[in-house]
Amino acid sequence: MFPIHRRHQELLLDAVPLKRTAIDLKEFNSDMIVDNGFHAYNGETVLEQLSLRDKITADCRTLRRTRSLNAPSPFQQFGPCGRIMKNQAMVMQIQDPASQRLTWYKPPLTVLVIKKVRDSTVLAPFVQLVEWLVQEKHMVVWVESAVLDDPLLTEDKKFKNIKEKLVTFKDGRDDLTDRIDFIVCLGGDGTLLYASLLFQQSVPPVMAFHLGSLGFLTPFEFENFQEQVTNV
Repeated sequence: MFPIHRRHQELLLDAVPLKRTAIDLKEFNSDMIVDNGFHAYNGETVLEQLSLRDKITADCRTLRRTRSLNAPSPFQQFGPCGRIMKNQAMVMQIQDPASQRLTWYKPPLTVLVIKKVRDSTVLAPFVQLVEWLVQEKHMVVWVESAVLDDPLLTEDKKFKNIKEKLVTFKDGRDDLTDRIDFIVCLGGDGTLLYASLLFQQSVPPVMAFHLGSLGFLTPFEFENFQEQVTNV
């Protein structure tokens, strides 16, 4: 006795020649037993007449080919420099995003800094971060053009020294595609979602520092931002 799944029973019925009569099929079904939803052959006569290995031929397999539920893995690119680290499992199946690791195709050079709007508490961390990126890391820093018009920032002495070194853009007018290597967000979940809307296809890696009211999507704390940005 050996078990046969219900789908295999359908294959066997398809393999039965058309000249077989209803009596023969009734005799065939009478020798079947059901056990927990699975069918099994019971009887030497049935095994001799319809052997599973003999009746499921290559033609039957061709008609009922299997289909994979996994779609081909797309080419993933995160800005000009970001790539998903390849591993052997990616060839066989779709990877869980939580298990994927980012690698740099080349050292990042440009960074976009997005801060929370209409929040004076974010101004000091913003100036501290931008100054460190420009002077210590020698990176090209992009900011929104509206940031330069903030009266509180224009009065800041540290910001005046680096203001001319910043590259500005306007949302809806300037295309940032393939210009930004990674993004740093200062704010809450709304700031992070706004940053993601600026890129429609290739979204660069994002570091979101929790400086807003909600922080479900912002896992980084700003106290040791130098170490965290350097590690990234």
